[in-house]
Amino acid sequence: MPFLRGGKKGTSFSVKCAINSYPVFADKKLVVIKNSKLFKAKDKKKDACLKELPDYVCVLIIEELASHISKTYLNLGESIEFEKQTPTILTKWIAGILAKQNKKISEQAARLLIEKTNSNMYAIKNELDKLGFLGDNITETIVEDNVEESKEYKLFAIIDYIIDDDKKKYEIWDSLKRDGESPIPILSTLWGQCFYIKMLKELGQQGVGLMPANRRFLANKIMYKDYDMARINNLLELTEKYNFESLAGMIDQFMAMDIVLAS
Repeated sequence: MPFLRGGKKGTSFSVKCAINSYPVFADKKLVVIKNSKLFKAKDKKKDACLKELPDYVCVLIIEELASHISKTYLNLGESIEFEKQTPTILTKWIAGILAKQNKKISEQAARLLIEKTNSNMYAIKNELDKLGFLGDNITETIVEDNVEESKEYKLFAIIDYIIDDDKKKYEIWDSLKRDGESPIPILSTLWGQCFYIKMLKELGQQGVGLMPANRRFLANKIMYKDYDMARINNLLELTEKYNFESLAGMIDQFMAMDIVLAS
């Protein structure tokens, strides 16, 4: 089964070669093309290749976004779009899986599990298999102590921990370093979050309550939280300074991160 990903291997030529080669030790052949973004625009060579597929070939094109596949190619075969499940649906799904094992989970614990796994259903299922051995009633504490966080969860968590000056920031940073994460995206995101907090607090002091629809929940959450604004201003200055100096090669980026963490 030829398997093509985006990058150097994901070219129109490699697709043509994969389709036009004969199957090995089988009567049929499946060609999987994943996240290549080769089908966003029409291309005469690809058009001809896909319109005249050999009867022994099946082509499966997988993209994270439907917009990465042109309607020209969608109309050549069957198309299926899997929408990302909402936390509410995932919570019911989690409860259903555990109910079959005569086990229960609190809504808060299920929400935390979803956050830690970044809504990845495969990861959730794997974690549920593990949590099932830890008792009949899965609590938020059990999830907190036993579920491995996704990289995305860690990146957002460390921002909150640094802003709140929570000691967990060191634990999360050690984990991200083991994952090979660079400090630069963290410093940039931290600056953006501090700037956003400062802006919203200033707007709140002016009596402005209407926020853009796509940011309204986050805005309201920040509006009602009591932040140490002296710390927010200090983090703004530090992250702006060390993000610039790290990118300019004036300071080692890991040293810059250690300074911000220690602030």
